[in-house]
Amino acid sequence: MNTKDIAYFIKLTEIKSFSKVANTFGVSQPTVSFALKRLEEELGTTLIVRFRAQKTLRVTASGQQFLVHARRILDELKVASQEITDQRLKHLTLGLPPIIENNYFPQIAKALKQRELLRKIQTQEAGSTTMLTELRSGEIDWHYWDNQSAE
Repeated sequence: MNTKDIAYFIKLTEIKSFSKVANTFGVSQPTVSFALKRLEEELGTTLIVRFRAQKTLRVTASGQQFLVHARRILDELKVASQEITDQRLKHLTLGLPPIIENNYFPQIAKALKQRELLRKIQTQEAGSTTMLTELRSGEIDWHYWDNQSAE
């Protein structure tokens, strides 16, 4: 399954126009149509029904179901890519609620600096709800390990 095909499908369900999706991605309208056809053939179902006379489309029940998974697939790919980049660069992004960043982090920052780890850490301050959202989207890290032993 092609990730571009999935991206076209997601955008198509949002803006409901093949030509606008094509413009958004800088491709031709047939490219978007063929992408949808490939997905439908691979999944063995109709994802979108086109009403050419009214120039509208409807996402089928199968399309709605696939849409939920398609968004997760692209989100997970984004997170995986970010984690791999972070691991390669050997840095960690910590999300810290204000009370922790202001009261507790300075205490451990000294120890991190002594071990030359502080330069590998980036911090972001925000409330817990924002931090949870950023954690789920991969903007902040949920784990970290030094991959040198695996290399």
